Amino acid sequence: MIPTRDQLEQFRLQGFFVLDRMADHPLLDRIGRDFDALRSKEDADLKAEGARRGINTEGRNFIPHVHEKSEAGADLCMDPELAELAMSILGPNVRLYWNQAVIKAPMTGGSFSWHQDAGYHAIDPQEYLTLWIPLENATVENGCIWALPGSHKWGLQEHLADAETGDKVGYQGDEDGVPVPIAKGQAIAFSSMMLHRSGPNSTERPRRAYIVQYCPTGAVDPDTGEKWGDDVEVTRDGKILADSA
Repeated sequence: MIPTRDQLEQFRLQGFFVLDRMADHPLLDRIGRDFDALRSKEDADLKAEGARRGINTEGRNFIPHVHEKSEAGADLCMDPELAELAMSILGPNVRLYWNQAVIKAPMTGGSFSWHQDAGYHAIDPQEYLTLWIPLENATVENGCIWALPGSHKWGLQEHLADAETGDKVGYQGDEDGVPVPIAKGQAIAFSSMMLHRSGPNSTERPRRAYIVQYCPTGAVDPDTGEKWGDDVEVTRDGKILADSA
């Protein structure tokens, strides 16, 4: 999946572009079923511990390292077309950096504050690639992504923790940004340096999204000199490793 010249230019100037054909619906449906099962197990475990946080009771759920828990998730993360896309932006050596489910509950799934993905954990180099993949149509009403075009050129912003939500907030200015609603099967590709947020889910169905992130293979935590997050080599010297699996 090689981005067009226009898509690469938009990424350079604005920090993001939309992929019109990202994944087939059957694969997304498999991932969605796994998300639902993982979320149900998480809810049951939390309730067994006396906690009451879950898709039907409160706000937002995050399930990290989906590739380790879902064969369908691993299939998408290691898809050769996504590897090709990552190489076109990051260079010939790419690893899976992070992947997680983000689920907003019906009616109660709250907003997510302005942030840069790079603001959540230090990595060198700072820029990596995020793919935001909805498992159903993402709309303004159910909490689609809002982007602040061009903000990837501002450098890494200071991120302060919100006392109420725990979100790291990287922008408190007056710009509204632009909504980026996309259909199931599409995705948003954006720089880890671009400020973005998402609105609340005011609909009667969950809003499920899969976040898959790639970085240069040699990227490390600058404080420890070690790799952080998922460490699954995807390409090596321009060769897509899934092709030889």
